[in-house]
Amino acid sequence: MTRYTSFGVFILALQIFFLFWPQKASLLDSKDEALQKVYVVGVKLSERILRYIGQFEGGFADMVELQGVYGLSDEVIERIKQKFKIKNPRSIQSIDLNKATQEALVKVPFIDYELAYQIIEMRMLKEAYLRVEELTKLKEFPKEKIDIIKLYLHINNRK
Repeated sequence: MTRYTSFGVFILALQIFFLFWPQKASLLDSKDEALQKVYVVGVKLSERILRYIGQFEGGFADMVELQGVYGLSDEVIERIKQKFKIKNPRSIQSIDLNKATQEALVKVPFIDYELAYQIIEMRMLKEAYLRVEELTKLKEFPKEKIDIIKLYLHINNRK
């Protein structure tokens, strides 16, 4: 007769639990039908999501990029995050905000030439940015997109 310790039974129960626990599907490999199973995501919205993901070579780097899809509320984004994940996120070469040129800044999503100019002008007035979030003080800055923009920019604190 085999004797089980309470710890052994606990480990066995955990293994069984995770064996049957539903796994999140890959957002990058998903199809319209899979996205439409998320409450409130219909045909048009699922097409818009997949078209937006397709704009990025290699797909999304982070689920926060869902904020760039027109018409997706924070609530719907949270529902998508519950059912999907990014299995192989693309890598992003983050640039130092305090050294970035205008040409480098316009490659960041949601930053155009005029905004890049304002960013550099403010940097020269301040001497340097201390945090990427300081960009939200600029008049034309898309504040609701800061989490996406932070994927592409960083502050190198070394002097």
